[in-house]
Amino acid sequence: MSRLPRLLLLATALVAASRFVCLTADYGLDADGWLVARAAHNLAAGGAYEASRLPGYPVQEFGYALLLKLNSNAGPMAFGLVTALFSVLASLTFGLALRGLGSKFAPLGALALAAVPAVYINSLNAMDFVWSLAWITSAMAAAIHGRSATAGILIGLAIGTRITSGAALLPLSLLLAPNALGRRQLVRMWLTALGTGALCFAPVLWSYGFEFFTYYGGEERSLLQPLFGRALLQVWSPFGLCAASAGLLIGGLRCLHRRGGERAVPADQHPRLWHACLLAMALWFGAFLILPADPDYLIPTVPFALLFLGWLLSGSQFAIFCLLLCIAPFTGWGSETKGPGPLQAALNNRRSMARIYERVLAEAKQLPEAKVVIYAGPLFTQLAVSQQLRSGKELQKGPDSIVVRRRLNPTNSSLARREGYALYALNVPQLEWNGDTAPSNRDFDREEALLILLPSDAESVSPDGVLESSGDTKE
Repeated sequence: MSRLPRLLLLATALVAASRFVCLTADYGLDADGWLVARAAHNLAAGGAYEASRLPGYPVQEFGYALLLKLNSNAGPMAFGLVTALFSVLASLTFGLALRGLGSKFAPLGALALAAVPAVYINSLNAMDFVWSLAWITSAMAAAIHGRSATAGILIGLAIGTRITSGAALLPLSLLLAPNALGRRQLVRMWLTALGTGALCFAPVLWSYGFEFFTYYGGEERSLLQPLFGRALLQVWSPFGLCAASAGLLIGGLRCLHRRGGERAVPADQHPRLWHACLLAMALWFGAFLILPADPDYLIPTVPFALLFLGWLLSGSQFAIFCLLLCIAPFTGWGSETKGPGPLQAALNNRRSMARIYERVLAEAKQLPEAKVVIYAGPLFTQLAVSQQLRSGKELQKGPDSIVVRRRLNPTNSSLARREGYALYALNVPQLEWNGDTAPSNRDFDREEALLILLPSDAESVSPDGVLESSGDTKE
């Protein structure tokens, strides 16, 4: 075995170790991860397919269900472990893609991909972003090595994991077919990709028909704020974004002055590499402009951005950039809070949230009333799924001693009171919740209650936790 593969395997081992030491016993801060866990548990229990949210994420949902079939006791830690393994796969296959392009910096590139803060953080939860990233980088490596059918199958799995991953077909087509001789391979890749993707979505189509194209969008956000204020900063972190911007500037000047020297990613056999990279970034950025709901939607652009920078920079410049990027998850440089790095901040928030779930459920069981409705607002999904997986009950179907609802309004609050339920709400000020980010990492073992009894005239609770009387309430 040559020296380079050994270094690539060492880099992959470092990525694996960095993930395993950070695993936590929850499904992550994003409520969608908890919905995936519920869908997987329902499938494993023999239930009919029910998408965690539309348009469906069948590869991940059935993948986790298979995990539960193999080990019925698999919990959040096991779910996070599977995602961590996909991040290792993404790192390894991206290194193989770099090798296929003739780069000598595959190990550093593999480490850099894994170190991008959004990739690192999403490698530790139950979300689908890193799953689809791993399929895309695997398809990239296969396409670069001319394996069209394999690349197509992998893109199909990426589509089955996250339907927007189908956008990878266009840039990977440029990598697969640098000249007219690759047209047959190109057709083969497209057919296998679309066929595999359609097969993955068969259960979704069976359950929902063509209504599965409905999009579950969550809360609406403004366009400019997430794009410029959060998106790139959340994906790369301030430190990482500065490193990438400096690399882009240096590489641009290098091309402008036509300086010689070997590129870090030469791509002599793939002259349209930079076209593929720019096309991929344009597609995902364009989609994000249309629907700027979550900065993590831009994670698929990361490997193409790294390839593009490798194509622009010399070997030594690219090596320095990759090493700087490896620091990005651990430094809070440039952040508004000047606190810990993005990785530690995310882990702190997850630990705080885990304590909140435990405290709220423990307090609910100790309430004096026999029947309780809890307004959970922004924590509705996490609390409802957590309680459901513990009790095996659908909390909003049929009578139960504890019912969790997203929000209370005059209709359901009056009905609940007539049925003998006491109404409680989360003590939002006590949680220091601002409606967008997780509560600060504070001591939640204080004596203050996290659940408060609503007054008899309170008929609704606003999303920010403000109680409203019947006179102030609108339907």
